[in-house]
Amino acid sequence: YSFLIGSEGSIFEGRGFNRKGAHAGPRFNGISYGIAFIGDFTSTSPSSRAIEAYNRLVDAWSLWEKFPSDYKMKGHRQVRDTSCPGSTLYSALTRWRNYVRTFSM
Repeated sequence: YSFLIGSEGSIFEGRGFNRKGAHAGPRFNGISYGIAFIGDFTSTSPSSRAIEAYNRLVDAWSLWEKFPSDYKMKGHRQVRDTSCPGSTLYSALTRWRNYVRTFSM
């Protein structure tokens, strides 16, 4: 993952901006950043602090011009054969800004 977010709202750098990710398979690794929430979100949601940290992170990326403000956000299960990010978190993120169901990027 490029970045990871803890339940207390801490943001940790994984591979960061300057290294190709290994989070989304060959089709998407070179054209995406991966953000992981630390924990199991099969039946619970990330804390409000963690979600606030996610929003601060993507807002900063837009300001730093790491990607455009009209970026496309997807859940991990949309690009890999996985149950990640967990059913509860995935259901929530389908309502977050810039979420898209389609695979075109």
